Amino acid sequence: MQGGEFEPTLRLLTPQPGDRYLLCSDGLSDFVSDEAIEHTLLNCPDPQLCAERLVRLALRAGGPDNVTVIVSDVAFADVADGPGRADLSDVAAG
Repeated sequence: MQGGEFEPTLRLLTPQPGDRYLLCSDGLSDFVSDEAIEHTLLNCPDPQLCAERLVRLALRAGGPDNVTVIVSDVAFADVADGPGRADLSDVAAG
């Protein structure tokens, strides 16, 4: 199967804790339904395991052996001052 013409869409997103992002090749999206992808993303809490399940679904559906899937969860970051943390005064002091 050869990729067809497409019109890219560009949107700026503001990530929020709890959001989940999927970046994938057409090796996934051409062979697995949107509903199956959504179900997997919503029901597999670990991003790595989720990506692996999506790849397996694509391969079982007849996808090529070069399926690319990245699942990333947005989480709170600990930004407390501590060793190794630079602030603006460190940048200004050069």
